[in-house]
Amino acid sequence: MDQETCYKPKNYDGRFRGPVTLKQALANSLNVPSVKVLYLAGINNAINTAENMGITTLKDRSRYGLSLALGAAEVKLLDMVSAFGVFSQDGIRREPVSIIKVEDGSGRILEEYREQNQRVIEEQSAREINDILSDNNARAPMFGLYSPLSLGLIPAAAKTGTTQDPNDETKARDAWIIGYTPSLVAGVWVGNNNNAPMEKGGANAPIEKGGAGVAAAGPIWQSFMTAALKDKPIETFNKPNPIISEKPILNGQYQISVKLKINKNNGLLATEKTPPELIEEKTFTEIHEILWWLDKNNPQGPTLEDPEFDSQFKNWELSLQNWLLNNYGTSYYNKLPKDYDR
Repeated sequence: MDQETCYKPKNYDGRFRGPVTLKQALANSLNVPSVKVLYLAGINNAINTAENMGITTLKDRSRYGLSLALGAAEVKLLDMVSAFGVFSQDGIRREPVSIIKVEDGSGRILEEYREQNQRVIEEQSAREINDILSDNNARAPMFGLYSPLSLGLIPAAAKTGTTQDPNDETKARDAWIIGYTPSLVAGVWVGNNNNAPMEKGGANAPIEKGGAGVAAAGPIWQSFMTAALKDKPIETFNKPNPIISEKPILNGQYQISVKLKINKNNGLLATEKTPPELIEEKTFTEIHEILWWLDKNNPQGPTLEDPEFDSQFKNWELSLQNWLLNNYGTSYYNKLPKDYDR
């Protein structure tokens, strides 16, 4: 698909940040990396995981494309809270219930809930999410250190969401926050029942830094969690194990820096035929999109010989290279020479 007709998501604040780690992207609610991750994972795989975690409304899969990553689907607040509870429980799903036990007047049990637990995501994956969403320093660039996502000394993970009015991006239709500790999950939705946008200066908070999710829904969540956890022992999340891959990109290393000897007159790789006085050693740095490094269907597989086989590669790579050129000039635009001096 070409640059003119392809889907062009934007980050909430309209800024593009170039290469970022998954932790930076998730902690700061960046939209563009979220869409790319959905493409890499596959829409059907993502919906399967969402359903396993408790989302019940994604029935007609033909309706959903990559915008699903940004909330282009109807969901229930209860489902969302239940799904985030899976993260808090290290990947174990527990069905939400409202009635624990029913007794008659003589104390005879008529009905009693029996807990049924099921592992739906790997423990390590859940702990990675908890570690990211509870890192107050990681989300500070977007939300600040003292945002409503923080509970002070109490470790808490939180994720916001904002649905913008398609006719006026300065207005929001929905403001969300789902946040949790290891034993308590709470979600808040703010909006109008008739789907009308929230107005600036009204009862609902305007879109500000970080979005309406943190400005409108965040303080409600923070107040509830602070009251609910008062005088309770402070709990901490289990830390994930370190992830080390043989592929640099999977360790967050998205650039190549190598020293090469070249012919300084023509820029070609030096050979035994290159006059010694023309040989210089130069450092070249290349930065590429993730699709340059790996096959999304086999991310741990061998290095790609031709990344252009992926239909999204050209668009992703062109956007990145243009961003690098516009922000850093040729200092990050030195292509590794491929041809040899003759």
